[in-house]
Amino acid sequence: MAEDYLSRDNQMRSDALSSRVSLLKSLAIDIEGETKDQNVFLDETEKEMVAAGNYLQRGRKRVGQILAAGKRDRRTLLYVAVGVALFLYTTYALLRRVAAHAGAPTDPVTTPPLFSTGRH
Repeated sequence: MAEDYLSRDNQMRSDALSSRVSLLKSLAIDIEGETKDQNVFLDETEKEMVAAGNYLQRGRKRVGQILAAGKRDRRTLLYVAVGVALFLYTTYALLRRVAAHAGAPTDPVTTPPLFSTGRH
């Protein structure tokens, strides 16, 4: 009788221990799977961060090249600006002459506005 009682008690404790071991094994498997997923995620994030860093570095180099080219090409930029100013002045002078020969008033005070504001 005492042996039966001890045997049942041992069996119950053995079953309880077995269920706890199974639970721990299941948790360990879940943790392993989650760890692998997190490692994959971190690797992908690292690759994206490296790519973004490279992209920013290339952009910084391009900006530096543009600024350096701007220092070298200041004379060219001056020539372009003077050329555009001369073109605009010449166009203005030609249009003024054409308007004068057509009989249109050239004085800004007597020239009617192109667009009416609606006020009289």
